[in-house]
Amino acid sequence: MKQLICTILIFVTVAACTNKATGNRFSANALGTTDETQTQIVIYRPNTFVGSANWDVPLLHLDGKTLTPMRINGYVVLPVDPGEHHLKTTEVLFGSDTGRIRGEIRLGLKQGTKVYLQYAESITSVVPIPSYQSVALVVSGAYSFQPVPPDVALKELAGTNRLAVSSN
Repeated sequence: MKQLICTILIFVTVAACTNKATGNRFSANALGTTDETQTQIVIYRPNTFVGSANWDVPLLHLDGKTLTPMRINGYVVLPVDPGEHHLKTTEVLFGSDTGRIRGEIRLGLKQGTKVYLQYAESITSVVPIPSYQSVALVVSGAYSFQPVPPDVALKELAGTNRLAVSSN
């Protein structure tokens, strides 16, 4: 039994280390300047326990294009044209995108604005399923993009690292 508990603790610790963002630390310079014809979407996922033991990290998509895994403690700055935009995260299983939507938001963005969104995951239920000599847990969650005021977002962004965005 001790070996099983030690194995689980090691697994959780390693998993927690592998799904965190490792890019450059956030600074206000990372936001650059927004000219009057463009807007920026700044998305971040704060350091959190929820999701830290997952090997697979949800993928961030903008207007149908896959951008990056939305790692814990990570941020991304997306310069976009004004207008309608669709952000979503999809579930990943064994390294492959399942297409199953976890969180999504549609934005109507005006020219020259900057929008801060926090990607959040929370546990909504935990159901134990007992079987012979073990118990499995079925965990359900809620996933969302939450608009955040600039002053709050900048404080929370201070502890995050940049996520690499796919160029395809």
